[in-house]
Parts: sequence; structure tokens; C-alpha cells
Amino acid sequence: MEDLRQTALAYYKAATNEIRHVIEEVFKEMDPNDNDYVRFEEFSAYMKTVGCESMSSEEFYDELKQCGNDKLFFDDIITLVYIIQSKRPFCGGKCKKFVKGMYFTCVKCLDDFDHDYDHDHDHEGSTFSVCAQCFADKNFEHRHEEFLDPIVLLHLTRMEALSKQVINSVNILLY
Repeated sequence: MEDLRQTALAYYKAATNEIRHVIEEVFKEMDPNDNDYVRFEEFSAYMKTVGCESMSSEEFYDELKQCGNDKLFFDDIITLVYIIQSKRPFCGGKCKKFVKGMYFTCVKCLDDFDHDYDHDHDHEGSTFSVCAQCFADKNFEHRHEEFLDPIVLLHLTRMEALSKQVINSVNILLY
């Protein structure tokens, strides 16, 4: 979780004042008694209210807390907002845990998610992803078989875009 926390803080520091204000408002909404921390009950209720049911668990709350703390503080909420905005997955495999590190995403679902609502997913616009351990152990059920990690997917997407640029340039020269 520390890598995610550092990434979230870097994004926060580079964010506009408007984005920072939104994160501050989220923290204030979670902390109704204005004591500068968020207890599990407050966190869980808020997450359910905003439609993030899978994140309302005590296990996720405990992962989100910085080591040694028994409550969430503002930096933890920065991390939470980053996790939500970046659409970090929960494992679709047997463990169902929040995926802090690398994971594998179904290529077919990723390609098709804009076109059709896939009823295997928790909500529209999501893809099917599994943690590295569930993927390696084949502890998941899914109708497609082609999975890649986000780094490989990004590289392939870049290569595809570059190929399209070359084809477009050739077409412009020919016509």
C-alpha cells in the first residue's frame, strides 16, 4: 500500500486547487464530528452512501490506514480518492481482496467494456481483473482466457497507436 500512498500524494501535490478542495470535502464528509480523523463506522457508512460497497469493509479500512494508526487521517483519504479515481481493482478471483500491487486484466473485457455491459462485472464500465496470486494459481472463473498486466497493456496500446499513425501518414501520402 505504501507505493499507492506515495503515488497518491504525488498526484495530490501536483493537483489543482479545485481537486484538492474536492479531497478536503470528502474528508470533511467522512469526519462529521470534525475531529480530524475517520473511524471505521464513519468510513463504512460514507463508502456505502457513495456506492463503493466493496470498499466499506473493515479489511480494506485496515489496509488503508498507515502503519501504527488506528484511524484514517487526511493522507489516508488522499490515497482512498486516488484508488477510487484510478479504478484500482478488487480481485475477481477467489481471494476478493483489494489489489495493491500488480494484477492481470481480461483483454477481451477491456476491449469490449465501452460497447456492452458485461454482467460478470460488479458495475458498468468495469473490467475483470485478478491479483497475481489468484492468476498464477488459476483461482478464478471467467469466460475469457487472454489476460495481461497493465504495463504490458499500456505498451501494446502505445504500439497500436504508433502503428495507426504510420498507416495514416502513408494513406495521406498516397491520396
